[in-house]
Amino acid sequence: LPIYVFAKGGFDVIIGNPPYVRIQSLNNTSLDSVKYYHNKYSTALSNNFDLYILFVEKSLSLLNSVGLLGFILPNKFFTTDYGVHLRGLLSQKRLVSEIIDFHHLQVFDNATIYCCLLFLKNNSCSKIVYKRAEPNIASILESKALNFESSSLSSTPWNFYDNTENIIISKLMKSTTKLLDIPSSISRGSSTGNDQVFIVDQFDDGKYINAYGDIIDLEDDILKIPIFATDFNRYSFNYGSTTRIIFPYSTSANQINIIEESELKNNYPKAYKYLFTKKHILIKRKQYAQWYGFSAPRNLLLHSKANILVPLLANKGLFTLTPIDKQKYTMMASGGFTVTVNEQLVDSKYLLGLLNSNLLFWLLNRISNVFRSGWITCTKQYFGQLPIIINDLSNSQLTLQNEIIHNVDSLLQFNKEKQSATLQTQIDQIQSRIDYYENKINLAVYQLYDLTEEEIKIIEDSIKK
Repeated sequence: LPIYVFAKGGFDVIIGNPPYVRIQSLNNTSLDSVKYYHNKYSTALSNNFDLYILFVEKSLSLLNSVGLLGFILPNKFFTTDYGVHLRGLLSQKRLVSEIIDFHHLQVFDNATIYCCLLFLKNNSCSKIVYKRAEPNIASILESKALNFESSSLSSTPWNFYDNTENIIISKLMKSTTKLLDIPSSISRGSSTGNDQVFIVDQFDDGKYINAYGDIIDLEDDILKIPIFATDFNRYSFNYGSTTRIIFPYSTSANQINIIEESELKNNYPKAYKYLFTKKHILIKRKQYAQWYGFSAPRNLLLHSKANILVPLLANKGLFTLTPIDKQKYTMMASGGFTVTVNEQLVDSKYLLGLLNSNLLFWLLNRISNVFRSGWITCTKQYFGQLPIIINDLSNSQLTLQNEIIHNVDSLLQFNKEKQSATLQTQIDQIQSRIDYYENKINLAVYQLYDLTEEEIKIIEDSIKK
């Protein structure tokens, strides 16, 4: 059969569900295979790929000149870095015929995978039909198909918007500056490699306890307050945390460096003694520079200067300002990211109001990875693309900017009061004020970006869904 098939030029049709295996898993099990893939497949040229991408490239080579391919596979390759070579291959040859995107809906019972149906023709397609299943899988039968020119796709991320959305997005990108280009730094939090050792809880008597149940005596000035995703929310921060992290680093000459072991032993004998009792555990971590340091001390200096906190995942704007006494805190990997900007270029409260607005979160929802129940990733790759109005503001824009800053100040205060409120009537009253100022910010942002009533309705209807 194979001889007959390839004598005829290849298969007429290939249908399949290729394996989904990230290169990180392959690196742990089969380095020889990874090396082979790098040498064999153009879609594996980067250091980050998934096996299903290689299956698409291989299957295309097995089709005849007019053959068809239909795969169910993750839709993440639309926008992720590891999908760039597959996007380039498919767009350059104009092979994409149709895409049915299940978006954040689940099609498999026993696995959480965000999928699409990808249909390819091994001859040039002039048009692409795109359909999205929303709000449920059954709706795909009635959902409106969007038609795109094949020439509109390239190796850059694929985002399938209707004409109205395209107009709005084009308007947002006009005369604005991407967040990363302000400039700003979007920095992932640190990892200790063993939180059971480094993370402790404080007792009223000044003693500490770790996850093993050990009662510990530590010097206060070697401790910081770790920031996790549960420590902050929309315009609010939890200042009452009793959790502490042993922070064996020092700040000098605008740098944060690991404390030398001899200095740690002499200046922080209690902390050193405790860490030394756990050395046999700490040296089992996969990576570290010093046995008593973090496994991944990412961006420590930037975190100490940061302006805004951003979680890994969000279903709305869940961003807030860093604490005023930010030197007492440090961001953890599970907490998400910090954004650091020059306050002389952009006011952090103004920026926070924009980021938490319905408008910019709507855009982030369009360009980022969407997970179950509408949660999206806030990674640098996507978050850094958000358009910010900062240059050459007109008088009316300056007025709107000041209004946003004033309203953000009010929201920060009301959310702080809400945390300490105990009576439900009081909580309801505060929430009413919060809703009022939230609405004022949204209206100001719509004006700032010059949206029409029709465009605003599209955004608001989408947010309600």
